[in-house]
Amino acid sequence: MYHNTDDLRIRSQQPLLSPSLVLHDIRPTERATEVVTAARRDASRIISGQDDRLLVIVGPCSVHDEIGRAHV
Repeated sequence: MYHNTDDLRIRSQQPLLSPSLVLHDIRPTERATEVVTAARRDASRIISGQDDRLLVIVGPCSVHDEIGRAHV
């Protein structure tokens, strides 16, 4: 006898909004833009050797990964 074993605990599904729609509807705060700018500056300084901290990059981020997002 065949028994369904897939998705037994999933009650419902809702599609995710695309990143462009989220960015259009939810504008970043001034503080958020300051944090992103500082993080990018710090990462650049670490990569160029001007800062001796360790930089760890974990990814890929599905928001920016066109190939990975196509398979979701």
